[in-house]
Amino acid sequence: MIVGQLPKDSSSMPKNGPSTSFPSTDEWSSPSIRFHKYQTSQWDGRFRELVIFHKEHGHLLVPHSYLPNPKLAQWVKRQRHQNKRKHMGHRSTLTDDREEKLLAVGFIFDSHRAGWYERFETLKAFYLAHGHCGIPAKFEDGSLNVWMKHQRRQYVVFMNEKKSTMTEERIAALNSIGFNWNPRKLLRLKKLCD
Repeated sequence: MIVGQLPKDSSSMPKNGPSTSFPSTDEWSSPSIRFHKYQTSQWDGRFRELVIFHKEHGHLLVPHSYLPNPKLAQWVKRQRHQNKRKHMGHRSTLTDDREEKLLAVGFIFDSHRAGWYERFETLKAFYLAHGHCGIPAKFEDGSLNVWMKHQRRQYVVFMNEKKSTMTEERIAALNSIGFNWNPRKLLRLKKLCD
């Protein structure tokens, strides 16, 4: 069956006209699903663009507002949405083959996790450019300071062994770029040294 087409065999059609129901989840996510050539070539083209993005940026976290290629940003968002649908048992255009291809290059399907790493990559870029994570109050992306404060709060919650969005993996990532978990303490030490 080709996505978007009704069966050609009229014997499979109900007597009272075409069915409005969709194929079962198995039909949509099975390896035998077939797409029109243009659908396959569009998907493959976006996948190639994603691989190029990875080579240029060292990660696959295409920002939601990626101005050089907004269609790639939309495509990435759609892959995450289709993966979620697939794993919830709903119909999805993300076949097992496509999912495997994306996973093989390190694609992150969890948008919350991806969002965290997108913010981390922004902070890391600042760190690489300036040698520290001390974002100025009037930094062009003001939400980055808010995000950093949130990480510090979640770290405290995590250290108190309560439910938190902070993980060992995230702590290690932030530590790898010299993230300051307690800027007030550093400020007090600076004042003492002056």
